[in-house]
Amino acid sequence: MLKDKSQEVLLVVFSLIVFGLIQVYSSSFIFAHEKFGDGLYFFKRQLIFAAIGFAVMIALWRAPSRWIEKWGIYLAPLAIIALFLTIVPGIGVKVGGAKRWLPGLMGIRIEPCEIYKVALPFLLASFFAYDQNSLGRWKWVIRALTVGLPLGIFMMQPDFGSFTMCILVIATVIFVFGFPWKYLLAATVLAMPLFYFLVMSVPYRKARLMTFLDPWQDPTGKGFQVIQSMLTFNSGGMLGSGMGDGQGKLFFLPEAHTDFTLAVLGEELGFLGFFYFDVSLWIFGHSRTTGGTSSGVLVFTGSLFGACGVFCLFCDDQYRRCFRTTTNKRPHASFLKLWWSVVSDVLCPLWNPIEHPTTVSYLNSMAKTIVITGGGTGGHIYPGLAIAQTLLKNHHDIQIHFVGAMGGLEEKIWAQYPFPYHLIKIGRLHSSVGKWQQIKTMLLMPFSLLHAIWIFLKIRPQLVLGVGGFASGPFLLIAKIFGAKTALWEANAYPGLTNRWLAKWVNVNFIVFAEAKKYLASTNIIEAGMPVREEFFLPSENETQGLRTRILIFGGSQGAKAINDGVLQFLKKYPEILDRVFIKHQTGSRDFARMKELYGTLAEKIEIVEYIHNMPQELKRADLVICRSGASTVAEVISCKKPAIFIPLPTAADNHQYKNAKVIADQQAALLIEQKDLTPELLFSTLSDFLENSQKLLQMTQRLEKFDFSKSTQTICNALVKEISL
Repeated sequence: MLKDKSQEVLLVVFSLIVFGLIQVYSSSFIFAHEKFGDGLYFFKRQLIFAAIGFAVMIALWRAPSRWIEKWGIYLAPLAIIALFLTIVPGIGVKVGGAKRWLPGLMGIRIEPCEIYKVALPFLLASFFAYDQNSLGRWKWVIRALTVGLPLGIFMMQPDFGSFTMCILVIATVIFVFGFPWKYLLAATVLAMPLFYFLVMSVPYRKARLMTFLDPWQDPTGKGFQVIQSMLTFNSGGMLGSGMGDGQGKLFFLPEAHTDFTLAVLGEELGFLGFFYFDVSLWIFGHSRTTGGTSSGVLVFTGSLFGACGVFCLFCDDQYRRCFRTTTNKRPHASFLKLWWSVVSDVLCPLWNPIEHPTTVSYLNSMAKTIVITGGGTGGHIYPGLAIAQTLLKNHHDIQIHFVGAMGGLEEKIWAQYPFPYHLIKIGRLHSSVGKWQQIKTMLLMPFSLLHAIWIFLKIRPQLVLGVGGFASGPFLLIAKIFGAKTALWEANAYPGLTNRWLAKWVNVNFIVFAEAKKYLASTNIIEAGMPVREEFFLPSENETQGLRTRILIFGGSQGAKAINDGVLQFLKKYPEILDRVFIKHQTGSRDFARMKELYGTLAEKIEIVEYIHNMPQELKRADLVICRSGASTVAEVISCKKPAIFIPLPTAADNHQYKNAKVIADQQAALLIEQKDLTPELLFSTLSDFLENSQKLLQMTQRLEKFDFSKSTQTICNALVKEISL
């Protein structure tokens, strides 16, 4: 049996292997499906090699450490001999300008430099840990040649990446071994001119190094691949987009499944996930070296740099044959560039390349994210959807997300549209709910805010638009704290308390009615009108019910008990009216069963529904509408140019429904009946007047022409796009 510590390390290794398999699947599925017709192509290969590697690891783990150190050293002469063979005419295989491969079995070429990278930590550990007194003797010359000759062959191939990688491994092991600082400093100073000469004397090396140091000097050319890698990693933020949900692998990254897998990892797991990955590696190394042999830490340190070589040894040749590319065109093929990308990707969330001044115009063409937050009622939900549909139609580089309250109406409606949405567990605080519900909401508020922060960090939007609802205010506030652009849409003639308070903090305010402007303490107010879905402006079939006038009755998206009861009493008292009109009545889900039962035999002469999913169609078919006067309802009725009898909700915040209806009624384009005045007699006299004088309906329709919301959605979208482009 393995020791307890060994079991812990095996668990870490196994979890990393599983994690790696998931990441390979996530980053390679799309490319593999396009290239080979099998999305699991690379996953299967990785699974086979992982199983082989895990089995070898278990076998070596059970072997005595002295035996591993002894036989591990023999990898070095084997690798050196293989390296010499690469430069022998007729044996070495030249690909992409570099002669560093040997022919292998089944057409798979072998790269000896990768074997040497695995052997180098064992070789150095043996030199420094067990024979320290020989460092000043003549044996040092032989050992220096053992290390130096392969480096010379790397330069002959040429393979400057492997050369630099081995230098880094050597320097790291020497540092861990404890060489005096004065020797390390002297060696570094002496090596700098040589390194400078080796880089600057060869044009392609100089160009590639300069590209990595400053990719923004040519963001759409040589620096494109580096910038894409950094942007992809940066887009993951702290928490990442989630495993499998990354966007960079969707052919934004040139080779997401190989050279840019690290960028995909950073995007999907975020900085914290990447940190966990590094900590797991540290646990593995620390557990293996603590209490082990004196060379254990040296072997582990060097292996951190050389571990990727094992994967390259088996897989790199196949990847090259897939892409048919040359060495010089692969941005991270060498270990130098791989680890440079690691450094740049880790630092990316700290210095944010998006703010680099030379890339602003280039990054403006990259995909941006807008969050539309709000919900609770159709008056908040549908205007947000209208804005989202227009943005998606005209700006393909913008991603739209919705954020609302869990258990709200938005959860049902958003599921019918192709937009990702996120739900926050948040309650209500307004006076219509009980005291216990208000207390419960306050107790849950800290958790709701943390959940909102988590969602924000996951999406990392450039702009957040609040359209009203329980989740709208908190999420807008969080967006402002984290530095995102913010916008507010106020539907009513008299803004609510939350919007009045937020107006001075957001970047831009949109209003429907000019009357709202005097209540908002902001200098950036746009009178855009009501965003209405384009379906309300499309022509429809002229469907009638014979000679009867068609009346549509609804109390908003959730129904209205007062309107339901008023209409019921009216029809019970004047059932003969049904000979002259056809009524479709939406009761709302909470009142549907009760109304169905109370209507009795009248239910056979009218159409009773719980909810209307296709409101544009029903409004266009109607001759007259009886409804509440929420801002969204008013705008949709106006857009369809339908005469209406508005019955405002008297308990609406600040009596805003009454003020909305009054704006239209003052223009004699609609009738306003307050709920306290709603009686069967008034309804009968009003409808009878319309039926006997059809010109009144026509005149109301004509007066609605002065209210035009057809361009409102586009006005709001243009302003939003302008904000995120600044």
